Amino acid sequence: MSVALQDLRNNMSSYKRATFEEEEAADNPVDGGMSPDSVEVGFRKGGIQLLGPLGRRTQMEVVLAGVLLASLLALFGCAVTLGIRYNKDPARSLCLTEACITVASKIVEALDRSADPCQDFYQYACGGWVRKNPLPDGRSRWSTFNSIWDQNQAVLKHLLENGTFNSSSDAERKTQFYYLSCLNEQHIEELGATPLIDLIAKTGGWNITGPWEKDNFMEVLKTVSGPYRAQPFFTIGVSVDPKNSNSNVIQVDQSGLFLPSRDYYLNKTANEKVLKAYLDYMVELSLLLGGDKNSTQSQMQQILDFETALANITVPQDERRDEEKIYHKITIAELQVCMGLLGGGLQSEHVHFHVQAVAWM
Repeated sequence: MSVALQDLRNNMSSYKRATFEEEEAADNPVDGGMSPDSVEVGFRKGGIQLLGPLGRRTQMEVVLAGVLLASLLALFGCAVTLGIRYNKDPARSLCLTEACITVASKIVEALDRSADPCQDFYQYACGGWVRKNPLPDGRSRWSTFNSIWDQNQAVLKHLLENGTFNSSSDAERKTQFYYLSCLNEQHIEELGATPLIDLIAKTGGWNITGPWEKDNFMEVLKTVSGPYRAQPFFTIGVSVDPKNSNSNVIQVDQSGLFLPSRDYYLNKTANEKVLKAYLDYMVELSLLLGGDKNSTQSQMQQILDFETALANITVPQDERRDEEKIYHKITIAELQVCMGLLGGGLQSEHVHFHVQAVAWM
């Protein structure tokens, strides 16, 4: 046994430490050698070592582990710092004001906790509100916005009906006076149609109720379109030029009709009942204003026929969707010519309301 140990000692002493070049050559074997990913335990001159990249990979893992640990420590430090600042900042603390508590309670009341949010989230989020807010009579829809609107209307009604309301604003005082005047039914019944008759006389009269000035069309049009904000036949306003946002233009467009749309006038078969009710309404109103029973019916029929003619020359709504078709820029001089044609007679074949005249300011 001592002889065997001596031989082993002699063999080991015959090896020397491997040089760097030898290690590199061992890590990159030639064809037919071991692959770089393989690991082999063997003897080299100088002792036993691992062959292949395992030693290098282990060192990289150690470095990465150190970097990861440092990152975790830095992240933890940031979290602690933010937590301390958050607790010290009163603006970021839990809101316990009356408004916050009220809103939070409404949100909780709107929930339906019996519903599974994963199956029906709408029922879970809104089921409680729907159950506590049934659709009111006369409403086709109801939402939180409708509820808020009704609450605001109730507040305004209370303010306008408050006899002790004393505001420094002239507009608010006029608003309250106007509102209360509409509630004075006794005074309204006493006045009867007198205010409306006086207004008709001021604007040139009406042949239904008495003498009238038939040649002052432009003056009547100017009066009703100005102080009384009515826009018969056409509308006039100032807006941005659709093709040049840097300039404003006077925009002239067709006005509306008394009935909701032109189809009511043109499709007489389908709307026969509507047209008859409309004619009866005009006759009744004219009689209340002092019209003659024998002539009022025929004159109201003429008015209805005139409205039907206006409906024929207005552009249908579906044809007004293309902005290019209703955009026609003209000069002030050309606009004055159009106004002259209107003053000469609305039944002229040159008057068409199917164009939107846009003139420079």
